[in-house]
Amino acid sequence: MLRYHSKLPRRHMDKPVTKAIAQQRRAEAADKLFQAFISVYFCLMGLIILCLAIFQAQASAVPRVGDQLRFNHAVLGPGFAPTSVAAQSIAGPWAKPGAACTLDERAMITEGGTFTITALETKGAVLNWVGGPTDAKQPCPAPGAVFVSEDGLSKLRWAVERHRPPLR
Repeated sequence: MLRYHSKLPRRHMDKPVTKAIAQQRRAEAADKLFQAFISVYFCLMGLIILCLAIFQAQASAVPRVGDQLRFNHAVLGPGFAPTSVAAQSIAGPWAKPGAACTLDERAMITEGGTFTITALETKGAVLNWVGGPTDAKQPCPAPGAVFVSEDGLSKLRWAVERHRPPLR
């Protein structure tokens, strides 16, 4: 009875040829390993750079003493909803310490001016305003120091960012 195999008989090669094939396979495996290492390295470096960028953005979001909030002159378009922040007058040539005053975004942008953070406290910040009137009805003394709550400070920072001219 005849038996037919589906496999062809194995050809025997010379030793130098088999050594060359084995060496080529080792080189291909080493190349794949090296490419995988390089890929992982660049992915990790990209992740580290991304984490550092996020950390720096969060660090700059925290107000510090000496930071300035600059309201540049701007023309306000229709549909503009200004932010108003309640503040307390602390010191200044015409200030009444403890008197309530208002920081109106529309008035500060129309007149222009700069806040400088002079002190940070647990419930807010002390700001020094140099510029035009801060509101038509209840303006804070200019120049003068005012106390603003944490929420008010974040609203002012957001208002400044909203009107910052685009980078070129």
